[in-house]
Amino acid sequence: MIKNCLNYCLNLRNKVLESKLLIFIFGVIVGTFIRLDEVISSIPTWIWVLASFGSIVACYFLYVKYKINQDTFGDF
Repeated sequence: MIKNCLNYCLNLRNKVLESKLLIFIFGVIVGTFIRLDEVISSIPTWIWVLASFGSIVACYFLYVKYKINQDTFGDF
């Protein structure tokens, strides 16, 4: 019974995500109530700095991981 309910919910979610009209209406509703410029300006500076350094560290980690997983180490 739980598996059937879960499958029903997943199928309903897939149908909703495939409907361009529902996605458009949801976007209009969200855009009406949420001001993106106010949200961005309300984020403190230290969070932007932390996110920037975190992105740099994550990109460097992924770069090193990519280089280590290569077959040849000539470019490393």
